[in-house]
Amino acid sequence: MKYVLVAALLVACKQNKPPPPPPPTDVVVVAPGAAPQHALRYAVPKGAKSTIEMSIDWKVTAGEITSALPTIVTTLDIACDDVAADGTMKLRAKVIDASAHERTDSQVAPASITSLLEPLKGTTLTLTLAPDGRVAPPTVEAGTTPLSPAVTEQLQALAASFQQLAMSLPTAPVGVGAKWRTSRKIQQSGLALTTVTTVDVTGLDATTASFTLGSEVHGADQTVTQSGVAVEVKDVTGTAQGKGTIDLAKGVTTGELHFDLRSQMTSSGQTTPMRVQSDVTIR
Repeated sequence: MKYVLVAALLVACKQNKPPPPPPPTDVVVVAPGAAPQHALRYAVPKGAKSTIEMSIDWKVTAGEITSALPTIVTTLDIACDDVAADGTMKLRAKVIDASAHERTDSQVAPASITSLLEPLKGTTLTLTLAPDGRVAPPTVEAGTTPLSPAVTEQLQALAASFQQLAMSLPTAPVGVGAKWRTSRKIQQSGLALTTVTTVDVTGLDATTASFTLGSEVHGADQTVTQSGVAVEVKDVTGTAQGKGTIDLAKGVTTGELHFDLRSQMTSSGQTTPMRVQSDVTIR
């Protein structure tokens, strides 16, 4: 009985112990916005499901040569498998379709790209989403079809894009007109980059927030492998502009984002100025 009482006291003390302070965040609120103000937190209930369609247009300029790919469209079913005691959500996104569509400025046949994307179907990305928008790197589970190196590279790009759908949120309540700034490490076109993004809230209700954003992009000098060839990349700079809506109850962001990245790439002793432009639309 004595040991039971001691154990009960220890449990009670543990339960009464104040919760630990939240981890530090890099979100800096520039302006809190007008009243009424709300705390923005992702809160996707267990069992919730939604479907998004992500279309990506890529255009690459190497020196004086410009090449554009057909529009790549990927459809994902997103489900919340579990919610931890601290509110962290386990999300699972399954690729149910991936195809290429004709684009007026592209000389590449969509059919040739669609056949490469076919193995992506059935692939599952799993990640954890914290209420304040922090996202763990996704884990990838391939479907039934073995993936070639080219498709694996595309899958890694898809995983990076999906990770970027969540937005870091401020800890303090905000209203329409609020502005905050945050930095995040991302992967784009195989490059390790850092973005400094300013978000402006244009609309707000109980579960959604509309916004516009602008980003400055920088990257250290680095070496990447493209089609088995080592490429040195220097002078990496870029910008991004977009607008959209965060759905806090679904854990997804819909909208448009234009990404413009410039660099100097050296391979086999030859240096070429590069520009990569991408337009992402999520519905």
